Amino acid sequence: MNPVWLSPPGERLRQLCRVRGPTMLQAVAEQSLEELYQEEAVRLYAWARLNIRAQHRHRLSAEDIAQETWFRAADRFSTFDPTTRPFRAWIFSIAKNVLAEAMRQVHRRGRVRLDEGRTTLALEREQAAHSSSGVATRLARDEAVRAFLDRIERADLLDRQIFVLHVLEGHTIPEVAERLQLGAEATSKRWQRWRQRLRALGPPPELLPKSGEQ
Repeated sequence: MNPVWLSPPGERLRQLCRVRGPTMLQAVAEQSLEELYQEEAVRLYAWARLNIRAQHRHRLSAEDIAQETWFRAADRFSTFDPTTRPFRAWIFSIAKNVLAEAMRQVHRRGRVRLDEGRTTLALEREQAAHSSSGVATRLARDEAVRAFLDRIERADLLDRQIFVLHVLEGHTIPEVAERLQLGAEATSKRWQRWRQRLRALGPPPELLPKSGEQ
């Protein structure tokens, strides 16, 4: 499986990073970020949905997390260096921080406000970015995506963990086994069985790796 940044938009970014031309990078950053984000949007939304417990969803939604991740990624895109890690790892590191911050607010205050401390200009810029894409909103309304994630949530906890780590975050099966403190062979066999069941559920194409991917 090739890392995300080897796709056409990511390849352009990698070449620009070699040149280290900040003016050139800024000129293509907004367009390239949206292209890269589109590649990860379904996985990111699914990740947020599966990591928010049902009892918290009246205060916090996967759409909230995905949108805030998009906003922060846009603000920090100049720090992304595809020569050190793929875009998926970078965007998910932001998403994990966003979710952790949101959950702290839920536990402490019973409400979530992720845009606190940002200027009016920054908020207006973020709203414009959201209006131009609307990816998270579309996914939240996609009945096929929602139905598939409902089925994932009813699966065994270990299977859900493998799905999140492997399919969504992009870790290899040996890496997943290490993180879950399981044997590599046992994890691989479990994934093979789980993948067959997943195919029967009719997942969106982005939410199931190809047969040869490990």
